[in-house]
Amino acid sequence: MGSPGAGKAATVTVTIRFLDDEIMEGRVATISLDRPNLELEMLDQASNNERALIPLPSIKRITLAAGPPTAEEQTRAQRKVAIRVQDGEVLKGYLDGDLQHASHGLTMRLMTVEKDRIETLGIRYTAFGVPTECAALFWRYDRDKSRRSGCRSYGGTGLH
Repeated sequence: MGSPGAGKAATVTVTIRFLDDEIMEGRVATISLDRPNLELEMLDQASNNERALIPLPSIKRITLAAGPPTAEEQTRAQRKVAIRVQDGEVLKGYLDGDLQHASHGLTMRLMTVEKDRIETLGIRYTAFGVPTECAALFWRYDRDKSRRSGCRSYGGTGLH
């Protein structure tokens, strides 16, 4: 006879922030932005809810891991970014490593501007603050080092 919980997949605790800024914490056995839904095991034992099936379009971002950065991570913090999400919030910090693309979103490691916290975030593509008529969002640095942004429309008619 096996012990209770034997055969269960290892779970990871995550924090989900929704578009209305509601926050939910729970455990997931599989984290994949290649799937349209996320199954969350609730942490709140006082609630009568055990699990939730959350459609990715309702999620602004998922914090997969968070904590203080190592000295090595702080040293290699070179690529400063500002990420605008759909509701106007701007996440600022240093990108650590490469973006990991999936069917419905991407995963990144983002260190705060103060370099005191680093998070692994999952963000669905449609949560980015890109107008719906844009096929791509890009940034251009002009000679005077000012940054301008724009988007290329689906019809290829130019910049908006």
